[in-house]
Amino acid sequence: MKQEKNNNRRVSSAIVIVIIIIIMGAGCLGVYRVINNIVVASNVENIQELAEHDKHSVLTSIENKQESLYGWAHAARSEKYKTVAELMPALNRGASIVGLSRLYLIDSDGMAYGSDATITHNEEYLSQIANMTADRTIIRFDTWLNGITAESRRQNITVIVKIREFTVEGHTFQYAWGEMDLRTFQNELKIDSYGGAGYTNIVNADDGFYVVALSEVSLQKRQNFFDQLVERNARISSYDSVEEFRNSFDAIETETMTLYMDEGYGYPAGDYVMAVNNIENTSWKMISVCPISVFSTLSNRITTIFLAIAAVMVAAVAFGVILSYRVRVQQEKARADEVHKAELSEALILAQQANRSKTTFLNNMSHDIRTPMNAIIGFTRLAKKSVDEPDKVKDYLGKISGSSEHLLALINDVLDMSRIESGKVTINEDNENLIEILKNLKNITEADVKAKKMDFTMDISGISDEYIVCDRLRLNQVLINILSNALKYTPEGGKVSLKAVQLGPAADGRASYEFSIKDNGIGMSEEFVKTIFDPFTRAQTSTVSGIQGTGLGMAITKNIIDMMDGKITVASKENEGSEFVVTFSFKLAEKPEPEDEAAGAETASEELDFTGKRILLVEDNELNREIATEILQEVGFKVEAAENGKLGCDLLAASEPGYFDLVLMDIQMPVMDGHEAARTIRKFENKELADITILAMTANAFEEDKQLAFEAGMNGHLAKPIDIPVLFDTLKKVLK
Repeated sequence: MKQEKNNNRRVSSAIVIVIIIIIMGAGCLGVYRVINNIVVASNVENIQELAEHDKHSVLTSIENKQESLYGWAHAARSEKYKTVAELMPALNRGASIVGLSRLYLIDSDGMAYGSDATITHNEEYLSQIANMTADRTIIRFDTWLNGITAESRRQNITVIVKIREFTVEGHTFQYAWGEMDLRTFQNELKIDSYGGAGYTNIVNADDGFYVVALSEVSLQKRQNFFDQLVERNARISSYDSVEEFRNSFDAIETETMTLYMDEGYGYPAGDYVMAVNNIENTSWKMISVCPISVFSTLSNRITTIFLAIAAVMVAAVAFGVILSYRVRVQQEKARADEVHKAELSEALILAQQANRSKTTFLNNMSHDIRTPMNAIIGFTRLAKKSVDEPDKVKDYLGKISGSSEHLLALINDVLDMSRIESGKVTINEDNENLIEILKNLKNITEADVKAKKMDFTMDISGISDEYIVCDRLRLNQVLINILSNALKYTPEGGKVSLKAVQLGPAADGRASYEFSIKDNGIGMSEEFVKTIFDPFTRAQTSTVSGIQGTGLGMAITKNIIDMMDGKITVASKENEGSEFVVTFSFKLAEKPEPEDEAAGAETASEELDFTGKRILLVEDNELNREIATEILQEVGFKVEAAENGKLGCDLLAASEPGYFDLVLMDIQMPVMDGHEAARTIRKFENKELADITILAMTANAFEEDKQLAFEAGMNGHLAKPIDIPVLFDTLKKVLK
């Protein structure tokens, strides 16, 4: 009887195991299909990012060529040539400098003066100029030599730039026309289309003819992109026919689509992904085509790994069921196993908490770094385009400086790994100007506001005491996080406002301030508002799903607000917008004494006169050497440079005592680093040379780095990026 019961138990356990395996197998198959589709779709979307990168390479090459041609024309204008004969050799030199095969200046009468010493009246040149819609353009312009065969055609990429007019011998030159061999243009771009699996080409938007092939596919100008699609029987997603795609082609700015094509032009039949990108300020569009199989390969690898894991999981479950059967017989062993599992679970929770702390911090830094970086890139580009408008450039540089300072502070926090390990972030307070902080905040977000054509207003009229004691970085983090979300979740053309008010008069040396950030964006549900400050929380709606984010931003914001003894409230309604109100109490700071700019400039001029002083600059990075040399020479220093510690030691050893007044020493260098170089100098037999002042000037900026510099025998430590006032103040002290 007992044996029969045991047999029944075994049969029941076997049936349970089989059922579990079937269920898990079906579940794994379903998850496999979902993962496969997600991976393929995700990688297909990545083709647009790759195409954008290729497009950026093309735009950079075009802009560099246009800038070089315009710069040469400006230099030629400055030479003030008296005769055309004097100008002709300059054209030849200009073609070589800019990297062109031919260069022409075209005057107001339509005469073209060429670098090959030709002077001609070319109606086709004039027609191309007449069709220009901007001051600069680039076209495919083939020159027929002596017939109509492909062999007699000179295939060119032509850059046309409207220049500042200048007159030589009665001829008023208005345009510079530069021709570059098509193959040269292709080689300069050097675009590798998906490791050779796909191809990237440029076509004319108006007629579909190829301009240039950027991949290994050899395509002539007279070949037509749409005709090739027809020949390969292309079937394009979102379009009923190639003809419909052709009719919509000119209006496409950026679009990714899938298509099927038959075999042709050296490529097999199959499914492809195609990205179309408009190239600004040209009549060109970039076509990037890649087989879906490229992405499917990666998908297959991932899904294969998943299946292997799933198989292990099924085996583990089966083993678990068998083990549970044995547990009934071996109760003591089961209890020991439970204790062991509990210990493992506790260890896993602790590990996950530590990992989450790091991930939270790093995600926060990534979010905060990108915001000022966007302002720096945007205003740098605007400054480059406004070189002839000093006031604009000065304004842009000021905004770049403010964003750079914020970015540097964030980078310093990212590099402070001890804070990540401990999970602690400290509050570092200093005297600050609240009005200045808020205005700089507007500068940082200006690029996003303009990109989405939004109505952004800032009201700071309610602040009467602007000088406060606070942690500028943390206050910026709080306001930027909230403001960035408002901009992110408000549709294009929407309204966002920031209002800062002081709540009543100051008392006991402190004042309370309220910051209200309001938008008319997509808003949030009441249920989501209750969990908005929980880590990794995001609203699960179709509107939000397409917007990037980790769900950490508001949790981090709340933590910082709590650390600063502040408060935050949220009011929101779906499809109507949200309002975040943050309140802080700050200690008031005294208003700094106004500086007399004229007197300050005069004093600075007197104090920063280092004429007759000589510095040995030991720095391996060429750009850093150039920057430091320029800064030092502006205040009278004579600078001699060495590319590594060994060369620096040799220069100093070969000099007479007193020839160099001090040494500025980098740390990380080839051949001999700064620490070793300093120790070598201190061992010189000549006591005067051995005792020279050595200052470390390095990106190794932590406290332990400073200690290592002093232990190596250095007299001081200066961190990069160079803080010019700190540099000059240090030099004044050591050169007394």
